[in-house]
Amino acid sequence: MKKRVLSFIFIFFIGFSALSLKSQTVNQLSISPAAPIVGDTILLIADVLFPNMSCDMIQYDINDTITPGLIDVFVFHEQGMLPAICNSIDTISLGVLEAGSYRLDYYVGYATAPATPSDDIYFDVLLVTSSQKQPQKQEAVQIYPNPAQKAFYIKRAQTNNKARFILYNCQGVKIKAFYSDASSVKIKRRKLPAGMYFVEVIENKQVTGRYKVVFQ
Repeated sequence: MKKRVLSFIFIFFIGFSALSLKSQTVNQLSISPAAPIVGDTILLIADVLFPNMSCDMIQYDINDTITPGLIDVFVFHEQGMLPAICNSIDTISLGVLEAGSYRLDYYVGYATAPATPSDDIYFDVLLVTSSQKQPQKQEAVQIYPNPAQKAFYIKRAQTNNKARFILYNCQGVKIKAFYSDASSVKIKRRKLPAGMYFVEVIENKQVTGRYKVVFQ
């Protein structure tokens, strides 16, 4: 009886390991900014789901291909031993790209990447000339440190009015919202996962700015 139980456990883990290597799912790929122009640092954001615990990203490689406009991204995650759903938000910097149309193939796995892409995304990088650029307003809000580890601060140049602050994740889901008339407010990370977030500032019932911040 004991041998049967041990054999069952062994077969279960072998079967689960084989399943885990093939059953990761890419829920969504996106880039930020959504409409990049030449000079922007472009971030790739991948929402990935795994069927096992401990699925943190441990390494990634970005390979230029011989095909113009094609980018290969290989991402490697830890593989847990126990069956439990694990969600990872991978944030990868693609750097500054030249103007053109791009296709990005995203390969995600454990020790080795799959032979075929897990998902792909298409986007354009636009060339904006100086005559097309709109006059830039002086930033009324500063966010620091950015990227942040445990917390970041929002500093307003003018504090005549009480402002509403809303924190969103990269999928546009509201995380928290509050009012303050202080010149500087602190946002603690608490249990938020690493990735990109957005801060929206509202004064006099009008949105006065949207700012991105990254938790590492």
